[in-house]
Amino acid sequence: MFWCHWRLSGRVCFSTPSASCHWQLVRQCHRADNISVLRWLFRILAGLSALLCLGSISVWLRSYWAQDVIEHFNYAFPTEAACLDSIRIISADGEIYFNRMMVQTDYDAGNDDRQFYLRKNGWFYSPTYYFQISARDLFVREGGRACFGFGYKSTVWIEPSGSRYQARPNAQSLRHQLLIPWPVPVLMLSILPSLLLRSLVRSRRRRLRLSHNLCPSCGYDLRASPEKCPECGAIPISAVP
Repeated sequence: MFWCHWRLSGRVCFSTPSASCHWQLVRQCHRADNISVLRWLFRILAGLSALLCLGSISVWLRSYWAQDVIEHFNYAFPTEAACLDSIRIISADGEIYFNRMMVQTDYDAGNDDRQFYLRKNGWFYSPTYYFQISARDLFVREGGRACFGFGYKSTVWIEPSGSRYQARPNAQSLRHQLLIPWPVPVLMLSILPSLLLRSLVRSRRRRLRLSHNLCPSCGYDLRASPEKCPECGAIPISAVP
């Protein structure tokens, strides 16, 4: 004979189960613990998402009177070649412009040139682009087509040696361009905080109803029928044996 202590649906129960149902109770206890871990993980993710949402809103509002430019350069020089992977993000006039370009050439750079370009590797922030321009105008200027603040373009460019650029070595590039309005990431980041807020409100409302002897599901007065709600059929936790 032994006592099994387990948690289920927020309640602590004590029972004297037989050997056949012992493992079932253990599995239920583990399932309840896993749900609790997932609940805390969801709250952490929702909190981080809320912070990112607030930061996005501030940058969105700032974009109407100032530019923000973030660039990343990654130069590499394999044998008798030169490679560049660059990322440029521009926030201006309520929109975001992403531009990623990957270039590879057969140019064999000297040691001085390699050191000069390798020092440019990394992330950089600038309060403005080379000239004041909106994100949409820059996207259109670089060959994209915008519609209702959205746009995407992918370009593959190959310049063989001996073409109109005679002195230029063989080069090829891949370019991805994306234009989206700021409300899109703001709404996406607000999903988890909204779900968490809804869960907290419903939990608070449920506790208030239980404290006033009301049905936690529909709010019906259970003083006359505490075993079962006559309105929706729900059984209160206190009535569960």
